[in-house]
Amino acid sequence: MISNPRFLVAVATILVAAAPLSARPMRMPGSENLGQIIKDSDLVIRGIVTHVEEKSGAPAPTGLTVDVQRAYKGNSKDKLDVTIESASSLCPVPREGNGVLVLAKVKDGKAVVTDCSLGVWSAGKTLKKGGGAPSLEDDLLNDLNDTDRKVVAGALKQLGNLRTRRGHEALRQFLSSDAPDIRALAVSGLLKDGDYSGLGLVDGLKEKKIGEWLIMAQIDGQISAIRDKAALPALIELTRSKHDDVVKSAAYALREIKSPTSAARLVELLDHSNPNVRYDAVAGLDAIEHGEKAETPSVASFEKNSDKYVVRWKDWWTKTGKKKYQK
Repeated sequence: MISNPRFLVAVATILVAAAPLSARPMRMPGSENLGQIIKDSDLVIRGIVTHVEEKSGAPAPTGLTVDVQRAYKGNSKDKLDVTIESASSLCPVPREGNGVLVLAKVKDGKAVVTDCSLGVWSAGKTLKKGGGAPSLEDDLLNDLNDTDRKVVAGALKQLGNLRTRRGHEALRQFLSSDAPDIRALAVSGLLKDGDYSGLGLVDGLKEKKIGEWLIMAQIDGQISAIRDKAALPALIELTRSKHDDVVKSAAYALREIKSPTSAARLVELLDHSNPNVRYDAVAGLDAIEHGEKAETPSVASFEKNSDKYVVRWKDWWTKTGKKKYQK
């Protein structure tokens, strides 16, 4: 059966959900534009957790008290009580003494985080000093020097979402990190900014046991969402991976980009062992040849008689497509 690798849901492990191949990748925590989240927040502060409120059975804290070290937006208090409305197992679990970055709304005069996977971030406890009023970007760049790997990882996620020039340059430096999970975060952060220089590392990262397991699922989703023709050489190379999830994501991107440059490789993928890849190859070739008039078979039709469609497009390549598209 054709399944959709672009839908990955974390419960305790990654579950691959069956869904239409045309569907969009699911949002992963940390995949949003941090700049937009800041604009949407009433309060953006950073500080040290002094109290954690937890309810029995809750997957994450339901409230925090934070000694404010830095107020980037909307707060002048030394202490801030934060209510967490939506908590899940994907949220960070701050403890007393931890550093946090909080992005909150104000409701009835109280600070509220509606989704803790977006509003509560691990952060360092030592802030950048001097040089006027340091920005959030300054402090995140400073966090990259922290001795706590979780703090460094958090800063990389946030810099990827913030999408600034200095953050971009810092992310590129971490592509050569000795730690696979840190390299993966750098790859993901750069992809958010349309930088494909880390795609060549993806296959090797699949061989490693990434500590932050969700990040590889996010990268798969980011690859399948690429629509930039500049990424075609890297995407075509990724379709040669021995990891099916990488091939599926890259093949889906090629299908959606609809570039004649990828036609020859899509024909080769008609013989791939994975039905998702074969389907995307058929859909991609149809889109390249017929454009808006493409009549890609439904998933049900393809599953019922995939050989018919595969043979049809192989014959097309031999008789017409090869002369037209192969360079």
